Amino acid sequence: MKVRLVVFFLVSIQSVLIGQNIEHFRSKQAFEKAEKLQELYMQASGENKDEYKIQFFYELPSNFVDFNMLYGYKDTGDSIIFGLVYYDAVDHFKLLDELYFVLDEQVYFEKLISISLHGIWHADAVNYLKYRLNIKLPNKLLLFLNILSKYSNEEIKSFWYFYFDGPHPAEHLPQELEGIKELDERIYILMKSALKEVQEEWGVHGH
Repeated sequence: MKVRLVVFFLVSIQSVLIGQNIEHFRSKQAFEKAEKLQELYMQASGENKDEYKIQFFYELPSNFVDFNMLYGYKDTGDSIIFGLVYYDAVDHFKLLDELYFVLDEQVYFEKLISISLHGIWHADAVNYLKYRLNIKLPNKLLLFLNILSKYSNEEIKSFWYFYFDGPHPAEHLPQELEGIKELDERIYILMKSALKEVQEEWGVHGH
């Protein structure tokens, strides 16, 4: 019954918004993905819940554009358009936290990193993602570095830009990240460059 209500809800929104030029946030892809995520989220609280939790994880977007399309918002200048599961972000992230104890760590962090590439700070859901990275990365540094090392310089720098981005960026590199210099100099240099760009963007004078 709950699944049918979600479908009805999404179809109703689609009917109201038809003909409006709001592009990606109201694309067919967005509606289909939102419907599937809602369905799996509800199934994850019933029987065979671990199976549905894992399906939910793999259904999550794997890039920042699609993540923001669903969980973020778009400021058109005249109005703000919210993603179709914007108001479900808190519940969905609680489930994502539970999945940390179900999935292989590498698989889990590969998803978080892939979503973060080329990301920029926003309040709400995007910030929830950034917060989890800030909490988990220092404790799993070697694993993060191993995953990041497979990406291009541009992608690695974009990850760190997202990691540091926000209204109050660090004035200097956090102590817990200084050890990266000895572990992977390439990543360290790109990280420092990304932090400098974030500081300049927000008008913070770094040390």
